[in-house]
Amino acid sequence: LAITNVVGSTLSREADATLYIGVGPEVGVVATKTFTGQLAIIYKLAYSLAGNRKGLEEMEAMPAAVQKMLDGMQEPVKQLAKLMSKRRNFFFISRGVGWPCALEAALKLKEITYLHAEAYAAGELKHGPISMLEEKVPVIAIAPSGALAPKMESNIRECKARGASMIILSDDETIRHEGEHSLVMPRVAEDFVPLFYILPLRRRA
Repeated sequence: LAITNVVGSTLSREADATLYIGVGPEVGVVATKTFTGQLAIIYKLAYSLAGNRKGLEEMEAMPAAVQKMLDGMQEPVKQLAKLMSKRRNFFFISRGVGWPCALEAALKLKEITYLHAEAYAAGELKHGPISMLEEKVPVIAIAPSGALAPKMESNIRECKARGASMIILSDDETIRHEGEHSLVMPRVAEDFVPLFYILPLRRRA
């Protein structure tokens, strides 16, 4: 089974079956639509196979929720980009389903800016990465509410103790207060965290 954006590609010809993303061609080196499109297709496939009608209904309502979120974030994201424009090193941290977002966000920042950006699982910070944090180094924390939120809050405080400039994406007001800067995220089901949280992280990509 192939999941692709290119009709007639080698992948689609070699596969027994193909699911096309249908998001249109990428117009730059930084592939953004394909990441989100592939993820959405995988969710839809999983929910369909499981007979999860509620999940499918929630996905149908997602475009409007995403648009509402992005409309309210244009100015905050612009301001953050301006503040961070002089920095040369960036770190992204998260746990659980937020971890792939951290990896994707760091990759996109490197691709578009040619600056140093790394992503780490927050639980591994003590095993080396935290020693690289210096005064005012931006650390972007993806910290949705849920079972892992207390651990993320602890990791954020560890970074702050090193003098890092914390930028926090969360739907939890308590966690956001730990940041020097923050973005207010909508409260969504844990499954959908990657689909929502990745968008503002690459808004200007």
